Amino acid sequence: MAVAFVVSYVCWPEALIGAGEYIRFVLWLGLLVGMAVIIVYDLLWMEVPNEIIYPMILAVIVWAYADALFFQGGATAMKELALGLLVGGGLFLALFYGSRGRWLGGGDVKIGLFFGAWLGPLYALVALIVGFYSAFLIIIPLMLSRKIRNLKQKIPFGPFLLGGVFVATLWGQPLVDWYMRVFVS
Repeated sequence: MAVAFVVSYVCWPEALIGAGEYIRFVLWLGLLVGMAVIIVYDLLWMEVPNEIIYPMILAVIVWAYADALFFQGGATAMKELALGLLVGGGLFLALFYGSRGRWLGGGDVKIGLFFGAWLGPLYALVALIVGFYSAFLIIIPLMLSRKIRNLKQKIPFGPFLLGGVFVATLWGQPLVDWYMRVFVS
């Protein structure tokens, strides 16, 4: 946690000037603690504890409202919240119901709601991409080494998603800029 806190402080994407940015940063540190608990819990028991994820979702939604009302976020903060919830939670909800729970668990849907609300739609996509690719880079070698025997074996996906949230929070804009430079221009 200490390393995550220091990296967050050193790499925080906004200048810590004004109350709004300090509150957002302190909220992030609290979310990091919750994310660490979820990662450990998911790795050990393949569950996302409601006692942790629901307060995190609520805190992020309250922050979005506070940002809109008191810290110049305005209508943009509410739009980002709504679209983020749709991208993060909506995508996972569709995958969950579309696969009848075989591809993703309900905890992944809750994590999607959390990071969609926290990151907004663009950075939520960054978190998804980082999460999926990091899972791919870990799971394929495990399959090749036969530590994962078949595709029906359950694998906790939450740690990969939350790793994507960490990356997207701290380096989302440079990653988007890089992508636009390399693939769009």
